[in-house]
Amino acid sequence: MVTVWARSEAVFREELKDEGLSQEEWRYCGEYVFMIWFEEGGKRIDRIVEFLDSKGTERFRGLVGRAKGNLRKYRGDADEGPGF
Repeated sequence: MVTVWARSEAVFREELKDEGLSQEEWRYCGEYVFMIWFEEGGKRIDRIVEFLDSKGTERFRGLVGRAKGNLRKYRGDADEGPGF
């Protein structure tokens, strides 16, 4: 088994941000852990399990939805469609 710990940072383009949130509130950093099992020969992956911060992910989904809404306004799209 191999364990991988990873970090990420989402960077939103300035034109997709609005003044309703501070720069710090637009910042999102995630952490993930992947556990990978291989078949006996070690050449093929048998199983992968991923752990993530579910509350942080929900916050990120909210930021993406907000950025998508700002993009529609920026482009002048009439149809706002469903959120994220």
